[in-house]
Parts: sequence; structure tokens; C-alpha cells
Amino acid sequence: MSDTVTLRIADYSNDPWGRNDEDNAKGLNGASFREKHLLPALEKSQTVIIDFNGLRDYLDSAFLGGVFVDLVKKNGFTYDQVRDRVKIHADFQYYPLTVGKILELAESEQERLAKVAQN
Repeated sequence: MSDTVTLRIADYSNDPWGRNDEDNAKGLNGASFREKHLLPALEKSQTVIIDFNGLRDYLDSAFLGGVFVDLVKKNGFTYDQVRDRVKIHADFQYYPLTVGKILELAESEQERLAKVAQN
């Protein structure tokens, strides 16, 4: 297992959007990126850097959720593992801040639902 690998989203598509094929049937969505690129990279490397530079436009929250939150919901990672193993490279802070907030909100919702289920 190598230490680090970098995935450049612009090499995948310069304008991906949507969480999954229901949102974007062209397959240029968060689920597709996660399944075809991020998961194989995580199998081979301890740390994956996702490079957000070179995109035509801002990525939507659905795409980001399909990549990051669904690592937990669909692939069995914990939120801490996602934060520890997947790093963000961007020339400006929009992506690190947005992904951090999306993970924080999803994690707190998961905790809230777990408490409700216990009652």
C-alpha cells in the first residue's frame, strides 16, 4: 500500500454534478467518481488527495455528498476515517470548508437518528 495518491477531479470531468445516476444519467456524478476512482485509490493508498483545481464551475453539494458522505453510508467507512484518509487540495477554501460542513452535518444527523432509534 502506497502512502499517498492524488486524484484530480478535472481529469474525470471538468463539470461533474449530482449525487448519482438518478441526478446525472451521464455517469459524471459523485457516486461514479467515488466508485470508479476514490474507492480503488483508497484500496491502494493510505491517503488520497482530491484535487479540486481546474474545474469549469463549482461542484454542487449533491456531488460532494455522493463522494464523501456515501463513503460512510454505502462503503462502511467512519466519518473519522474519511477525514483522516481523504484530503482536499484546492486553491481556495470553498471546497475544504464545504466538504467539512457536509461531513459535520451528516455525522450529526446520523447521531440524532441513532438516539431516536434508541428511544
